[in-house]
Amino acid sequence: MKNLRFYLLALLAITVLFTACPPNPPVGDDDSKKVNVTFGDVTAFEIPTNFEKGDSVASYSFIILKKGDMQSQLDNFGAMFGIDNAEAYVAAFGLKAYSDTTFLYKDMVPGCEYELYVLPVLVSGVIGELQIHEVTTLTLGGSGEAKVTVEVGDFVVNANSDPVEYVQYISVYPNAECALYRYFLVEKDTFDLRWGDDLAIEYLSYDNNPNYPPGFDDPYWNLYKAEENATWYVDPDRTYYVVALAKNADNVYGPLVKQEFSTPAVETTEGGETEGGETEGGETDPSPAKRRPIGRR
Repeated sequence: MKNLRFYLLALLAITVLFTACPPNPPVGDDDSKKVNVTFGDVTAFEIPTNFEKGDSVASYSFIILKKGDMQSQLDNFGAMFGIDNAEAYVAAFGLKAYSDTTFLYKDMVPGCEYELYVLPVLVSGVIGELQIHEVTTLTLGGSGEAKVTVEVGDFVVNANSDPVEYVQYISVYPNAECALYRYFLVEKDTFDLRWGDDLAIEYLSYDNNPNYPPGFDDPYWNLYKAEENATWYVDPDRTYYVVALAKNADNVYGPLVKQEFSTPAVETTEGGETEGGETEGGETDPSPAKRRPIGRR
């Protein structure tokens, strides 16, 4: 609690500083008042970044965002702390360094444009000019047909939880043409009755999970690497589809993949019926199965 209080007070102090005393532009255009930024061998998932501060720079803060995301960050997250400009945002939420350094950004989105914001603070105490450097990660996949292979793993009963949890392990492997893929689990009868191929393709073609609220991204929506033993909540004695859609580097979707599997029957409840799978009105829930948050990479 003390650490949280200290963090909030620090953010308040930064906000007051940038509100009462907006950044002063450095005198002249001297490289000594800037931070020289170079990028190493950028890959689809990593951005090696080198920072070399000028002689007049005492410290600097830096943060990387997807291109065009700064304004949305100010409108949403920044507004919670009274921050309404990019300089204050970088100072508040960026990493801070006092010397030359190298930083490796990991788990980036392939084929994505990023903006690296760097804010120097000069030896004189004056806030330097905000620097914005653009960098793009490499794209995955090729121009051929993109699709995935699905492998159904173990079915696990977690009897120590209340209520009892039933978990199905699923592995998904994209082919070499795949730039990204998306997938979900749903009961076969529900899919046949309430979904169908066309609706599934429409659902999986959204850039962001349409079931998520605006401004929030589903971290498991756009997938790029193989998923091994991903964990999903399921019910026993049911038949499911794993429904997947992939697209290639040319943004062309491949065929819809449906992998059928059945979960085994297990011990029933006192009422004689297996728990889960139905709404209060007795109808099958049309929503996809839920990912279990543990055991994730």
